[in-house]
Amino acid sequence: MAAASAGLVVALLVLSSLLSYTALLFGGLAPAQQTQGLFVMLASCALMGVVGAALSTLRFSVVCFDGSAVAVMASFTAGLAASLRGAGQDVLGATVLAGFGAIGLLSGAVLLVLGGVGGGAVIRFIPLQVMAGLFAASGWALLMGGLKVATGHAVDLGTWPDRELLLHVAPAVGWAVVTAVAIRRFKSPFVLPGLILLGVGLHHAAFAALGLGIDAQREAGWLLSAPGALAPVLVWLPDMARLVAWGALLQQAPSIAAAAAVACLLVLVNVNGLELATRQDVDLDRDLRANGIAALLVGLAGGVMGCLSMTRSALLFRLGGGTRRSAPIVVALAVGLLPMAAPGILGFVPRPVLGALLLVLGYGLLETWLWRVRERLTRAEWLTVPMVVLIAAWFGLPAAVFAGLALGCMTFAVMYSLGSPVRARYRGDVAQSHVDRSDAERGALVAQADAVLVLYLQGFLFFGTASRLLIEVKKELAAAGGRLRHLVLECANLDGLDGSARATLERMQQVTGALGIVLTYAALPAVAAARLGGALTPGPGLRVAATLDEALEWCEADMLSGVAKEGGDASALLRGLDPAEAAALEAELERSVVAVGAALTVQGEASDDLLFLERGQASVLVSFDGGPEVRVRQFGPGTMIGEIGFLLGSPRTATVRALTECEVRTLTRAALQRLEAERPEAALALQRVVMGRLSRRLLDKDQLIAALVRGTRRG
Repeated sequence: MAAASAGLVVALLVLSSLLSYTALLFGGLAPAQQTQGLFVMLASCALMGVVGAALSTLRFSVVCFDGSAVAVMASFTAGLAASLRGAGQDVLGATVLAGFGAIGLLSGAVLLVLGGVGGGAVIRFIPLQVMAGLFAASGWALLMGGLKVATGHAVDLGTWPDRELLLHVAPAVGWAVVTAVAIRRFKSPFVLPGLILLGVGLHHAAFAALGLGIDAQREAGWLLSAPGALAPVLVWLPDMARLVAWGALLQQAPSIAAAAAVACLLVLVNVNGLELATRQDVDLDRDLRANGIAALLVGLAGGVMGCLSMTRSALLFRLGGGTRRSAPIVVALAVGLLPMAAPGILGFVPRPVLGALLLVLGYGLLETWLWRVRERLTRAEWLTVPMVVLIAAWFGLPAAVFAGLALGCMTFAVMYSLGSPVRARYRGDVAQSHVDRSDAERGALVAQADAVLVLYLQGFLFFGTASRLLIEVKKELAAAGGRLRHLVLECANLDGLDGSARATLERMQQVTGALGIVLTYAALPAVAAARLGGALTPGPGLRVAATLDEALEWCEADMLSGVAKEGGDASALLRGLDPAEAAALEAELERSVVAVGAALTVQGEASDDLLFLERGQASVLVSFDGGPEVRVRQFGPGTMIGEIGFLLGSPRTATVRALTECEVRTLTRAALQRLEAERPEAALALQRVVMGRLSRRLLDKDQLIAALVRGTRRG
């Protein structure tokens, strides 16, 4: 019982809106076509309401007509009427219905595809300013539509003031103000239905006092035309299809596409908003499919499509109709079937009341999407919204739909271009390869830190961000003062690039090449590499590295080309010790040669010895959770291996494998214990060497952290 009563209350609101929309869509046609339009609207509401309620995720989904979509379809009707001026009313009526059917078929197909491929996430990719512009423009169209319904014909603001016009508009505007204030003042869901009934009663009471009967009111345009018997209408049947002006309909293809786009957007927005408003879990893709099936069926029947209504569904939920799926079905059947039993009663509905309802709906859209949305948008984003409304006012709602999409893309492109495509930038003191080098080589690299600059790129490079990148590179080149020799572009987080970005990168190669700077692309994604194509041909000034580490090794090798290699013994590590202590330590070191590929240490084994690498190259490999080994470091001559595990007595944390034939000096734990017992000063000297090396690593980490903070993307 509660579901039925809640459904009847919501049905009154839906029917009132339906009559307003019918007057807006078909009011300019002859009475016979208006009657056809009324039948189509009622039948469409019943069909899509039942199907939508049966298939939706939510039990209280009310599928009916939405003001924004109707506003676009009203623009389509007006454009079609203008192009068919002089044609018969039967031709115009059939063509209008065929157009509405095409909108339903197109919208249904798009919604089914979106729901089938998981397209519910599309709503996350639509900029808020685009939605705001489209809905605000729809609000303006509904305001103008409300004036049209109140007066019985389209309103040209340029002809004001007109006494007859003001006589019809004033009651509609006045009642719209009363309605808007009452809705805001009283939060009961029964306020709006009560105001609609009160408005009808006051209208007839006032005209009865003036002595004007029903016929006189209808003659003066105060009431809707009294429809006769409502006969079934199907535009796709041969007799009616022959009347369709297909050429004129094809000319309105942009308006049809705009209406379908707004309808699909409304489904996405309303389903998402309803989930938030009622705190109910919604399968967005299922509801897309449900609305798509309903739209297809309505299109096949030559009807006018609608979509899930967030406000009507939320109202039904609040009235207690959210537990049984029968409640929205009651709404659909009550709206679609009851008026057909006594259609003549609709001829007593005053135009000012219906016009007032459209004015309230239009004002609500403008207030929400033109004014209140400012708090959620930047100034630049918000400017898109009034621009779309102005375009709608001057050129029509279909033009505003496409203009809103275009302006949204332009705004995004401009604002995205203002952000730097460089997420971080580091010089040679931070950007270092995984090669663990000797003190002399480390010192040489630190001294030449300004010779290397690594720019970590992000996002998508197009004409805006690529130009910003080139500007930043030129600034870095100017600041380097001729010291820069290697520019590395780390591209692992680059999503792609367009043709203009390729041209800009080619220009960057010319700029760096003219200064003798080597440009290196590191970790370039396959999609970006394919886009660059021939621009990646390696040469004296251009390199392409598979990883950043490989690129940095190239840079370091170039900078170390003039640095003399250290001697092939452990003396480099023991330099600075007392000669006697150094000699005692060296006497305990065991010399060995390790073949290529052999392991110097094995991850997980006991750390029973300390290794000094005197000749060759060794790679540090780590296996995480039993997975494949990953290279994390590389050792060269004059380096120490395994000192932390050796001092702590903990298992090896990595496997060290010889990349080339290596000559190694080894200090076993037994040798260290012997030194501690027989030559404590030598053992203490060794600890000083190890602690000094660890302290230097810790200092390097501190300097790295400071450099990371400095190098993080600047504005």
